Amino acid sequence: MRKYAERIVREDAAAYGADRAALKWLNRRFKADKTSWLDIASTLHTEHGPAQVLLCPPGLKHAGFYHHLPRLVGVIARELCQVAQHHASSDTLLGAVNTSMASRRGLADRALRPVVQGHARWCAEKVLAERFGEHPTGGLTKPPSRRHARRARSAGCRQERRDNDAGNRFVTHVLTGAGQRPALDVGQFDVLFSAFTLMPSPAELAAPDTWLDRVQPVWDRHHSAR
Repeated sequence: MRKYAERIVREDAAAYGADRAALKWLNRRFKADKTSWLDIASTLHTEHGPAQVLLCPPGLKHAGFYHHLPRLVGVIARELCQVAQHHASSDTLLGAVNTSMASRRGLADRALRPVVQGHARWCAEKVLAERFGEHPTGGLTKPPSRRHARRARSAGCRQERRDNDAGNRFVTHVLTGAGQRPALDVGQFDVLFSAFTLMPSPAELAAPDTWLDRVQPVWDRHHSAR
């Protein structure tokens, strides 16, 4: 993960120029990297563009997932969804999500990571419901380790869960038509992964109907052009 972070900074610097903010970003990643071996899984983009999934057996064991089939299937489905998202973006999405220069790329006010993670979780829930029924993940055969529990209580992990929950609520809202507007179909939603400016702002993430009001003309033009 350390080498991956260093590569992101190099790629960003080559494309957008050197930036002190990128070095601060790298230092934060290095601090977080000390416990990255407790990660369950990660989806990263390679130097040549395509995504690859890394499963972490020690992290799975510490989380209590290692011998729990529904949890393992959920993890794999979530990560493979991110591979599909990245492919839909012509292999640009993960570089944008993990960029060290969000401001220079015009992404500082876009909620990319919550939407990407929330959509991946939404897809994984669909897979689990199809394979195991509606509520398959309870009853771990082995409880999480103390190390896993301690890391889960850290400020960074708590914020990540809040972001993922917000992203999942947003995706569920717009794909099920829970608000005043009709639901988007999956094909419309997938446009987001190649048009980052259409991603919601943090305020729109919390109020999905306001985001739909902004992007509906785009879907209308897209439909008329077909």
